[in-house]
Amino acid sequence: MSGRFLRLITIDEARRIIDANIQAIGGFEIVPLIEADGRILFEDLHAPVDLPPFNRALMDGYAVRSPDTFGATEEKGIRLKVIGEIRAGDAIEDLEVGRGEAVEVATGARIPEGADSVLMVEFADRVGEDELIVYRHVAPGENIQMRGDDIRRGENLLRRGTGIHAREIGILAALGMDQIKVLRRPRVCVISTGNELEYPGRELREGKIFDANGYMITAALLELGADASFIGVIRDSYDELRGTLESAVSGGLILSSSLVEPLQEGGISSTGSLRIWVSF
Repeated sequence: MSGRFLRLITIDEARRIIDANIQAIGGFEIVPLIEADGRILFEDLHAPVDLPPFNRALMDGYAVRSPDTFGATEEKGIRLKVIGEIRAGDAIEDLEVGRGEAVEVATGARIPEGADSVLMVEFADRVGEDELIVYRHVAPGENIQMRGDDIRRGENLLRRGTGIHAREIGILAALGMDQIKVLRRPRVCVISTGNELEYPGRELREGKIFDANGYMITAALLELGADASFIGVIRDSYDELRGTLESAVSGGLILSSSLVEPLQEGGISSTGSLRIWVSF
């Protein structure tokens, strides 16, 4: 070991050095929505469609014209004619509710033209195939979720820099999006150095300790969304370390929990193409 020593620096100094020597990651990549958990959104996202995309029933019951139910009571029901049935997912073809008519609908079904409310099934009796007796009046819009109630087309959904997780994925999927632009993840290589280190799972010989830092740092980077890989344990040898670093430098950022001894052995100034060394 040479007689040179590295100066211990503060966290603030370390941050200033890093900020001055590392550029922000640019560019984006397009990933499938199902694989976007943990990624960072590259651009503002706006809703491509209304949500829901149509007026839909919030209850099982009958789509009706609300004025046709006015005056209905348990003692004096009003009779309507049932002209059809719509289930969730059914397409509506030439089905329109006229005066004195009703259409049976399931929760989530599209509301047919002419109807402005849904009478819950509990407040009516079906008589035969096409007759309905109504025992309660409904107000316009009752038991209907209108098109765009949740999200309007063109509405700003998510800002650039938003972290994508289950909630965001659910929203985007509901709007029909199957892929998004995300920031490229930083590539980070993690190295542990030290003659005393041994890989977990191997026999621990006298004077050795298991490497914990390399595993912990790699796991922390993965939690933060980095594209991190653990290169392994390198002995306190400048030549071995230099060869490993030069093969890994194309990976982007290199992190190590201890580099002091091998760097002093080889001389800090002789690291060549490696841009910066910081020990903290």
